[in-house]
Amino acid sequence: MIEADLQLIGSEDVSIAKEAMDRVLKACDRYLRSVLRKKGFSVQDIEDTVAETAARIWEKRMDFRDMGLAAFRRFQITVAKNWTLNQRAKQRADISLDEIESLSGARKDLVETMAFSNILLGQVGSLADELWLEIEPDTPDWVRNRDLLAAQYFYLHGEPWEKILSRANRVRPSQPITRSDLDMVLTKPGVLRNVCYIQLYIDNEELAHYLIGESGILIGAYDLKLSETAIGFEREVILHRFRDGFSLEQIQMCKTIALSKHEIADIINNQIAKLPYNSIMQHLLGAMSCIPNLDKTLAQPGLWKRLIFQYWELCNLTHQDIRERCDPPAKLVGYSITLGQLNGWLSKERLLNALRLYASRRGKI
Repeated sequence: MIEADLQLIGSEDVSIAKEAMDRVLKACDRYLRSVLRKKGFSVQDIEDTVAETAARIWEKRMDFRDMGLAAFRRFQITVAKNWTLNQRAKQRADISLDEIESLSGARKDLVETMAFSNILLGQVGSLADELWLEIEPDTPDWVRNRDLLAAQYFYLHGEPWEKILSRANRVRPSQPITRSDLDMVLTKPGVLRNVCYIQLYIDNEELAHYLIGESGILIGAYDLKLSETAIGFEREVILHRFRDGFSLEQIQMCKTIALSKHEIADIINNQIAKLPYNSIMQHLLGAMSCIPNLDKTLAQPGLWKRLIFQYWELCNLTHQDIRERCDPPAKLVGYSITLGQLNGWLSKERLLNALRLYASRRGKI
């Protein structure tokens, strides 16, 4: 049990303490990865931060007082933030802890998937954002990230403009923005779509562990969680279906799951009803309700093409899986995604070819 392991972390027997620490970190790493991903860390940066955080927690284990799993997670995140800040300081980067969220690269692994061998690492995601979210072309990465960070703090964290302006201007003090600049940033359609895209994209691992009740999904300062934890066969079915992408028939063939096809189908259907995308979109719409014609801005096909492209190329989802994730939130803003529409966009690599064509026109390939 995790509760027992938390107590054993401080054991004088180093081998017992190490085994307990490994089990606790394994239980908490998914949450830390989720936090880092939402803050825009690249895949490699996440792996480095998780590994370094584990090493430093082990060194500081005697400083931790057992107050439960939630307290340990806060301790873990604090150590991760401090290590990240130290690394940035060593690089003499002009960025504060508050701006760590602006680091880009969470979608860099699309480069290999798309075989854009001569595009610099990170440009694929930027080009996709320009084409479909309508982020202004040739905007420096630090400006894109600053704008996204400012919008997230304003809409999702509810921070006042004075504090956001102070944060934003610590990114590049030599190029400060004014209150009027900030007002313009917070109403840019591309920025608003980007905020929604970042929240609505949930990778398979994170989604599966949300559905089994082991972790929440962060929407700014709000942590969306399910009240029940799945156990036994139900847990295995959820992991195989939503993490591994198994079909009902493939799950039925698993020797460790002693359930009928009908019972497996019931579990899957129950989980589809619990998918978080509707709740996320409702939260976003409420947070940005001050924006005139918000539905019209978010009902543009580009936002949904961007999201569908990411799920198709990176998560290897079926058309039906993609529709289950994208259509419910789209309907909340008056847009609809049908299987026929998906087939049209995804067959013959139409979305990928559109991005290639855009990159070619921009002189990027």
